[in-house]
Amino acid sequence: MHILGKILSVFVIGGAIASVILASRALQVRKEWAEQVENEQKAYLDTIDPLDNAKRKVLELQHDRNVAAYQWHPYFTEGIVVQPNVVKADPADRGKWKFGVAISGLGPVSGIRTSEVIHLFSPGADATSTHYLGPFKVTQVIPTPPTVTAETMWGVRERDRADDPDFPGQTAWENPITHRWGNGWRVRTALPNEEPINVMHYSQLLLKKDEQLAANKVYKTTTEEQKVVADTQLKYRENELHGDVNLEQRNLPRYRIDGLVKAISDADEKRNATLEEVDTLRHRLKKVYDDVVALQEQNRRIAAELPGADDVDATTAAATD
Repeated sequence: MHILGKILSVFVIGGAIASVILASRALQVRKEWAEQVENEQKAYLDTIDPLDNAKRKVLELQHDRNVAAYQWHPYFTEGIVVQPNVVKADPADRGKWKFGVAISGLGPVSGIRTSEVIHLFSPGADATSTHYLGPFKVTQVIPTPPTVTAETMWGVRERDRADDPDFPGQTAWENPITHRWGNGWRVRTALPNEEPINVMHYSQLLLKKDEQLAANKVYKTTTEEQKVVADTQLKYRENELHGDVNLEQRNLPRYRIDGLVKAISDADEKRNATLEEVDTLRHRLKKVYDDVVALQEQNRRIAAELPGADDVDATTAAATD
């Protein structure tokens, strides 16, 4: 047993020494790992600014490429006049009207063909700015006089279909101030790839807003109709409860004229008065009954005092039987 204790002591001392050595080694490894992580984080942070600069450079190069792509497609601006063109397929239904433009000064010589898509830019407030109106599909190319007609490729908004209050007899689409019809327009046969995507994105946003506006109008109309019905029912109920003096001249039951509240109140008053009369009659009946009982008792006493009372009682009992 003594030898075993010595052996165990040796193992314990050896284990303690090994634990100290391994712990110091683990601390060293942990310190090295923490330093490595810190260096990696610093290296990552150092790459953020160059990456942002590279992204900006890519965007600039894309812009330059788009500008160069513009030069590969012809555009027309000199000698053309753009006017609105509304085809009223069904005068009673504006939803079927076709809204577009008529471009004077362009014909077959321009290379534009039927069903081709063109893009129109209206003049801005100053001589250098333009506003993109949207894509149009060519419907006719007339040689003499050279004219191109085209219709919109998007759904014209309801406010543009409506009558223009400032220019009677024409729609808001034909307003000369809003779109600056006339000279100074630019017609392009193509746009950079991402530009139509942006236009479609905003067109979809406008369409969603129009749908939301239409839904709100339907909801408002429905709510107003329901409110009118509810007000009518409420008025009818109020008249039913509180009466309607306008029915005075009609041959109707009184409760229809005075209302259920007054009719019930009057009925309660009559019932209370009747209950009081019944209570009074019950008291009077009880008093009369008590008087009759007392009178009968008095008669019995008097009859008992008379001569021959036994015969009278016998006769009375026989009569009662």
